[in-house]
Amino acid sequence: MSILIKKATVVDPQSKHHLKKVDILVENSKITDIKTNISFSAKKVFQGPSLFASPGWMDVHAQFNDPGFEHKESLKTGAAAAANGGFTTVIIAGNNQPVTDAKAQISYITNASAKLPIEIKTFATLSEGLKGQNFSEMYDLQSAGAVGFSDGLHPINNPDLLKRAMQYSQTFNGIIVSFPHDKRISHGGLVNESPTSTSLGLKSDPSLSEEIMVARDLAIAEYCEAPIHFMTISSANSVAQIKRAKKRGIRVTCDVAIANLLWNDTVLTSFNSNYKVWPPLRSEKDRKALIKGINEGIIDAIVTNHNPQNIEEKQCEFDHASFGQTSLDTAYSLYNTHLSNQIDLETWVKAISLNSRRIFKQEISSIAIGNKANITLFDTMDKWEVTEKEIKSKSKNTPSIGQTLTGKVIAVIC
Repeated sequence: MSILIKKATVVDPQSKHHLKKVDILVENSKITDIKTNISFSAKKVFQGPSLFASPGWMDVHAQFNDPGFEHKESLKTGAAAAANGGFTTVIIAGNNQPVTDAKAQISYITNASAKLPIEIKTFATLSEGLKGQNFSEMYDLQSAGAVGFSDGLHPINNPDLLKRAMQYSQTFNGIIVSFPHDKRISHGGLVNESPTSTSLGLKSDPSLSEEIMVARDLAIAEYCEAPIHFMTISSANSVAQIKRAKKRGIRVTCDVAIANLLWNDTVLTSFNSNYKVWPPLRSEKDRKALIKGINEGIIDAIVTNHNPQNIEEKQCEFDHASFGQTSLDTAYSLYNTHLSNQIDLETWVKAISLNSRRIFKQEISSIAIGNKANITLFDTMDKWEVTEKEIKSKSKNTPSIGQTLTGKVIAVIC
């Protein structure tokens, strides 16, 4: 199949065409020509006055709930949502049912996603059965295709387990992913500890529950001389700790959820359960520190934290609603509408594509002649209304329904 992209501005710091407006010809899944003007009768043509092309985006934290919870999302609907949102690769969490702690589960995901429009990778669980007692068969799981080891939203409470897993994973260059949260401090809190939580009478989670685990895990990583990746950090103090750790030479990377860049906890006054996410939305000071952390390169990646929930789990009392948003479909448009004046487009591409791929050792296909075509096409000026029909995820739990956003993904070439 031949695809011609006309007059697209390339956003790819690795490419000699970076920030240039060019035509790109793709034939049989490879980039065969890049010029100012290409005359070719292609089967498919993409063009537009505000069209941009970048290396394919990669989300490193999404729940597809398959197997076990397909009423919320399946591999098929998750892949459709990802492609709709501009992602050519997604790494999914391993806390399905059964959990991804055996080669058979990885084989299921690999085989079931083989004919889907994007590439789906998976984390294996760090601990057997998510029980936090013994680490899983990590070497075998990585050999079977796991890209890293994470217990998802189940924190690694046992520091000795984390230490031993770090030491063992170095023998085969495995990557440990930590969700920093100490349940003994949060006591089942639902929202950030703040004047907002007090005024609303909602049980709160202090940012200390995250920060104390960041400090602990950094100390273990330094002791083991091993890499660690923190997922979805949410507080200014966490950013500060990671900044100091990087200066000391600790091999640490981290990501932040798009929701925590967009909103602070004052939006909870609406009691809209679609703002009930985990980690919780925190203060405006925290939000600004996270944005600064992205711009300074302290935070390496932006993730969607896509966590689909069905209607029964969201349209209920706030206290009983499940945590999570569906965000693959809308992440770019929300960024472009609300954050592009604070985080520039080149930084977005680095955080949503290049850095994510480097951290998890996935191929980076730069926009250059002869390379595999792995491209996200998006229009920065296209306005659209978010409706349930536009959301390809099986679940529709997003606060953006009914809003008009600027910027839309046109296609992924994968």
